[in-house]
Amino acid sequence: MHTPLCELFGIDHPIFGFSPSPPVVAAISNAGGMGVLGVAAMTPEGVDEALSWIEDQVGERPYGVDVIMPALTAETAAVDTEQLAAELRARIPNENREFVDDLMDRFALEPIPDDNMTPGGMLTHLAARSQLDTVLQHSPAFLVNALGTLPADIIETCRQRGIRTGSLAGKAKHAVAHRDAGIDVVISTSYEAAGHTGDIAGMVLHAEIANAVAPLPVLASGAMATGRQAAAAIALGAQGVWAGSAWLTSDEWIGRPPPTAMFPGWTDAKQAYLDATSSDTVRTRWATGKPARLLRTPWSDAWEASDSPGYLPMPLQGALVTEAQRRMGHWNRSDIGFMPAGQVIGMLNEIKPAGRIIAEMVREYDEVVASLANTTTGPR
Repeated sequence: MHTPLCELFGIDHPIFGFSPSPPVVAAISNAGGMGVLGVAAMTPEGVDEALSWIEDQVGERPYGVDVIMPALTAETAAVDTEQLAAELRARIPNENREFVDDLMDRFALEPIPDDNMTPGGMLTHLAARSQLDTVLQHSPAFLVNALGTLPADIIETCRQRGIRTGSLAGKAKHAVAHRDAGIDVVISTSYEAAGHTGDIAGMVLHAEIANAVAPLPVLASGAMATGRQAAAAIALGAQGVWAGSAWLTSDEWIGRPPPTAMFPGWTDAKQAYLDATSSDTVRTRWATGKPARLLRTPWSDAWEASDSPGYLPMPLQGALVTEAQRRMGHWNRSDIGFMPAGQVIGMLNEIKPAGRIIAEMVREYDEVVASLANTTTGPR
């Protein structure tokens, strides 16, 4: 399993593994892939802690970082992060506040004792900028924006430092915009994927994006957990895979971190993923205001009920549910919490090391490619 992306990044296999868990990221890089740390939920201090730890674990092997950086608007450009957070919270309608308060009562989400933490939860350009300032004090090989194209100044800074850039795309027109902005790699993110995702299935999207931006390299994201799926992605025009859900049942996965990166995570979350079927996910906007695929829970169902006021746009929705999410994390409530998972989760039924997951993916990929060659070159 080898493509030009392996030479571009100095890796053995074109398997890019996204995870918010630093141990998973380190294990993927050490197994010959590219571990990519999702830092959206971390403070700058947490980012520094996590990246320092990863660098100690991987040595000279490359790793990446994934941020969520919305575009900077005139409304948000002139204020600092704390002021912006206060202004956004002031715009949340009372009806929506009351609905979330009622949900916290219904699901017994008690306040966090002795809690003096300033609420966060703002997926804003300025918040991501503060994370990026910390990221650029380290040495990632790959910097990815999960929400739009990276700003021109960040792309130029990365180019000067030899850091490759990437952006996720759920439509071909978004991929073309990324290419035209100077992004090095497009991540084609299909309907099946975990987290923020579009509404086009992979069999259509990956081929469409590969055609639209060729010869720019494309990674296929969405249902990429096996060698068979990786082979299909390569056949559709991708040069590698971007896998996220594949690591949710790995030995190294430690759950969703709060602002400090070295957090043990929800103790029972891994079992919830093991028990889930491919029909147990839902695309919902309750967590951020944009469609994201998560495990379906009673909490997500409540947002679809007749008494729900509906969703606010990003970043207001994230601000609205920040306190609820913090309580879910503190009280270990994976039964109702924010649990990103792609539809491929139903195929993940065993806990195993991340290195073994990669080895099995590579072996199956090679077997499938050989089998296809035998099938298509047989007697006629």
